[in-house]
Amino acid sequence: MVYDWYDKGRSRIKYRCPLVKGKIKECPHKEECSPSAYGRVIYVKPSDDLRLFTAIPRNSDLWKQIMKKRTSSERVNKRILEDYNMEQAHCRGKKRWSWWTLIHSINIHLDAQLSVSKTNLLDIIKLTANKAC
Repeated sequence: MVYDWYDKGRSRIKYRCPLVKGKIKECPHKEECSPSAYGRVIYVKPSDDLRLFTAIPRNSDLWKQIMKKRTSSERVNKRILEDYNMEQAHCRGKKRWSWWTLIHSINIHLDAQLSVSKTNLLDIIKLTANKAC
């Protein structure tokens, strides 16, 4: 079955026959399918299981785009909390927590810049020291 659309009014997802939609050329279930020109239609209520039946169909381009954003933010969170030990930090207060998160975020950007550039950290420090003098 192929995702067709999401009905907001009835809160359900509509799937249609892939042969009628033109997604496949032959179907082994053609004899069992609906004889109408519109093809077989199945409605699924997302309230049954929201993890399985989402409003955005799985493996669609929009789903992949959203998951890329989510996993990238999770990687940054892991980097701040685990790699830079913010989980084990003994700081109190929102200001200090925000300050250390900012410092760690700058370090993450510096790490990314160093991994892309051909120079190493010592060369950058030497160049910065020479420009300051």
